[in-house]
Amino acid sequence: MDRYRRLVFVLIASTLLGSCGSGGLPEVPDDAKGTAEAVISNLVENKPGIIWSALPASYKADLNDLARSTVRVISKDLYEDSVGLLRQANKILKEKKSFVLKSSQLGLMANDLEEVSKNWDAITQWFDILLDSQLGSFETAKNFDGGVWLAETGADLMEHMVTISALTSEDPWKNEILPNLKAITVKQISSSAGKTILEFIGDDGQKNTETFVKVEEKWIPASMQLEWMNMMQNAKAQIPTESDMLPARITTRMMIGFAKGVLNQLDAATSEEEFLKVLESLGNFDAF
Repeated sequence: MDRYRRLVFVLIASTLLGSCGSGGLPEVPDDAKGTAEAVISNLVENKPGIIWSALPASYKADLNDLARSTVRVISKDLYEDSVGLLRQANKILKEKKSFVLKSSQLGLMANDLEEVSKNWDAITQWFDILLDSQLGSFETAKNFDGGVWLAETGADLMEHMVTISALTSEDPWKNEILPNLKAITVKQISSSAGKTILEFIGDDGQKNTETFVKVEEKWIPASMQLEWMNMMQNAKAQIPTESDMLPARITTRMMIGFAKGVLNQLDAATSEEEFLKVLESLGNFDAF
């Protein structure tokens, strides 16, 4: 798969991570070249919500329907209990950070400990943002709206993802993704009614051509149009039915009960010794 095609798939996926902020999503021009350039320039500015803006209305509806269908097959109490566990776990990670980092189960060396400690707050804040979004309760999640979610939550999520990237020694965003984006130039090869061929030139001079087509007043890669229906059908086929969920609900309910008991003990621990004893007992349970 050529560099641009890889980039297209990465950018589509990145709509789940961010947007331009609470003021709304970026706008896209009404031509193919302008759309491609807007996508690139907005991503350089940490505004991947441009991808949502560039999607045809029916594609947005498909994604919203997929998200809502996935949530609604889960019972309300199971969803709320699962989210509650995540909230409690994140609370423990924040309040008892020093206890966790000293746990022998983690087996962290000094250098690893320093890096994990630096990333810790950014990661727990990232979960706070996620849990305070539409996904934080069953009632809002079952009516999920990708555009609203991106506009209200995405900017904070993206900011923390970039922060987490910067805290790693590799910093893939700054050292790989961002330079590649900035280096791309777009050239229009030909254009006709509803169809435009663009050439993307990378920093190494490599040229890749991509055909864009107009769908519902939006310009998207022709490959995306061809693959979209199958992609959505395959995704929906993975959503379990109500009858499929019954056995899983029983197992999940047992796991939630066990996890909640452990988290309650960790939450109640007032000293490092008490905290580590709970973790140690978990290790013994796994061994058994």
